[in-house]
Amino acid sequence: MKIKAKVKKTNIVNIRYEDKNIKLDLSRSKFVDGYMPVISAQENSDGMLDVITTIINKNRDIVVPIRTQTVTKEDFNNYNFDNDVLVFENKKAIYKVGKEEYYVIDLENTDFINKDNKQIPSNPIFEMNDYKLINKNKIIAHTSYYSFIYDVCNNVKKSMFYDFIEANKKYKNMYSAYYFSDENKYSNLLIIHMLINDHGGICNEALLNEGVLAFIPNSIIGNKEKTIRYCDDCYNTYIETNNKKGRIIH
Repeated sequence: MKIKAKVKKTNIVNIRYEDKNIKLDLSRSKFVDGYMPVISAQENSDGMLDVITTIINKNRDIVVPIRTQTVTKEDFNNYNFDNDVLVFENKKAIYKVGKEEYYVIDLENTDFINKDNKQIPSNPIFEMNDYKLINKNKIIAHTSYYSFIYDVCNNVKKSMFYDFIEANKKYKNMYSAYYFSDENKYSNLLIIHMLINDHGGICNEALLNEGVLAFIPNSIIGNKEKTIRYCDDCYNTYIETNNKKGRIIH
């Protein structure tokens, strides 16, 4: 019995842009709330891929600048290219410009300017260094100073600011949020690990260095400075009352 191999259909369209006719493959994308992220790759003579990206509306009008970058096939398959775009509902998008340069933009209210040979939005909602998609609406946003859970579609910060957030490896739909303190007298770095959900709810238990468990009072939950001081005291008490040979860090 012969089995026919399935051939992936292409959807090539010609789009006029800056007095040029550009062919774009729309087979990898679909419309989200009236907008489509276009990620089209064409192999060049060196065996690399020329990746063309943009965002179009249902009239096939260009909404963000068309940009091109040449990458390896592996980088393309891993979405590791600096001109990546991602569209969300409610006409929002994430627009990547560089390795640690991402912008959240409103597709109905964004202008672009040339800066350092890059097309960047002049009026973004905000800028971030990296992000992790956690569902169709929300991301973990990482900036130079903090991380937080963010609802892209509704432009709403869903959690407090933490020093770092990542998906929890043990509990589904829960996230590990961290504060870091370098002022503890027995540790160069006191790590305060808490569980939060994607709505920003915080568990009262915090895991500290050496598996020390601290129960954070409701009166200070969500207050970074007070939480760090409280956990700092808890860890010091643990060291001192358990006859640990804690060496004071100067």
